[in-house]
Amino acid sequence: MEGENNKSEYSKKAALTLLIISALAILQILNNFNGEGNMDKNILKKLPVAVAALVASATGVAASDMESRVDMLEKQMMQVGTENSYGGYGAHTANAKPSKEDCNWFFTFDVLYWKPFVGGTEFAYTDNNPQLEYPIKGRTKEMDFDFNWGARVGLGYDFNFDGWDLYANYTHFGSGDSNSTSSGGCNNSIVVPLRGGICPDPDANAGVQSTFIATKAKSQYQIEFDSVDVQLGRNYFFFF
Repeated sequence: MEGENNKSEYSKKAALTLLIISALAILQILNNFNGEGNMDKNILKKLPVAVAALVASATGVAASDMESRVDMLEKQMMQVGTENSYGGYGAHTANAKPSKEDCNWFFTFDVLYWKPFVGGTEFAYTDNNPQLEYPIKGRTKEMDFDFNWGARVGLGYDFNFDGWDLYANYTHFGSGDSNSTSSGGCNNSIVVPLRGGICPDPDANAGVQSTFIATKAKSQYQIEFDSVDVQLGRNYFFFF
């Protein structure tokens, strides 16, 4: 590309030199008019040649300038574009992180402070109506986890190829919660457990299936989250 740029500069300089020489030749011809407006026949014969040289040199300067602009545009396109294995041409995305000549290892460590949200942790219904009429119009008791600490460690490797890297990390997080509710006595309110033990209805006859009610319900929930992720990718800028 550098040799082509030098060639274009030489062509442009040659065209400019020819343009200057042609212009000087025409001026010299015009100065050869005598006082009566007559011109020597030999000089007159040289006038079309000088004019043609002037036009050719001007055209050469314009063409040289156009060629220089096209070369510059092609160079800029090569900087922002790339060609795939199928011969197609498209935009080249710039690397989004600092580039190094040598490939290297890197290490990451993150401190996590998460609050887990888990579905399906309902363990009881509470209702102030001891008659247990359906549908139950009371409240649902469920787990409500607090924020807790976790950690993530990672190890990666930067390839010496267009900003590509391989990265793997391990994440650990643990949390737990305990919740309970009580009725204050089966005659004042009721607790309908969704899991666990029940208390029998004292008014039910022997051998009759009792209603599933309780005076107290308690649930404990423990979360242990462990994850390993492996990523092969490249960070890049994309301009709109």
